[in-house]
Amino acid sequence: MGYRLSTGTEFPICTDTFNQEHPSIYGDVVVWYDWRHGNADIYGYRLSTGTEFPICTDTFNQRLPVIYENVVVWNDWRNGNWDVYGYDLATSTEFPICTQTAHQYFPQVGRQVVVWWDERNGIGNWDVYGYWLHNGTEFQITTDVNNQGYPAVQDRYVVWIDDRNANWDIYGYDLLQGVEFPICTNTSDQFRPRPYGDVVVWFDLRHGNQDIYGYEISSATEFQITFNASDQRHPKIYQNKVVWHDRRNGNYDIYLALLDIPQYVGGEIVPVNTLQLIAPYLLILILVLGTVTIASTQRRR
Repeated sequence: MGYRLSTGTEFPICTDTFNQEHPSIYGDVVVWYDWRHGNADIYGYRLSTGTEFPICTDTFNQRLPVIYENVVVWNDWRNGNWDVYGYDLATSTEFPICTQTAHQYFPQVGRQVVVWWDERNGIGNWDVYGYWLHNGTEFQITTDVNNQGYPAVQDRYVVWIDDRNANWDIYGYDLLQGVEFPICTNTSDQFRPRPYGDVVVWFDLRHGNQDIYGYEISSATEFQITFNASDQRHPKIYQNKVVWHDRRNGNYDIYLALLDIPQYVGGEIVPVNTLQLIAPYLLILILVLGTVTIASTQRRR
């Protein structure tokens, strides 16, 4: 299902009797994996025309699709291990990204680059690899002998979780400069980082519960976003807007914070008493969604 914030209207995207999972959206297109043929396939839906279309229906499993601009990427089992494949919506062309004989997991795509977690160097030494879409070149991003996984990318920065310090920390990589850098090395665990522009967000266990934290790369400044004693996890960020799962009401709801980022909001906190403020940017895809609650949090420096 989808929900259009500008009108407060819920609408169906796919109601096939089999399961559809893991939706991802960019612009006018929604993608997901679909079990209607007895295995997991990749399908898409164009919002402007209300048209559904297949992307990959290979007889083996394809799962966890992600879309950015015209490129869809996913995990693919057609070669007997988890590989990474892609599809160009502009040319209706499928292409392999990584078919190395070890497993590759959780691909993510950004501007001209795909990243994933790779097991080719052995269990206990997961690494992050990348692939340039403009020239079809694969490259290794992390070389530390410990585990690096769950990468995410947006524009110039790749981020991931990293256990080189005997707990899960957050590290990053600047694609323009070819430089790795630490983001959070607190002695507790940090998980599921997401970048947007100059800011990275993640959920953090340093207070004994799950909180949302952020980091401004240009100033190397960390800041806490949520302070509630219950669990907040799995944040996503777009411009100055951060959303996450929140258990403060005894079930998982969706909350939102507006960060004080001058390039988006002039350095002021934006009122959030109307959904129209975020309607141009967000279309929430609903799998299981409780009450949508909007909260405003000013970034602490």
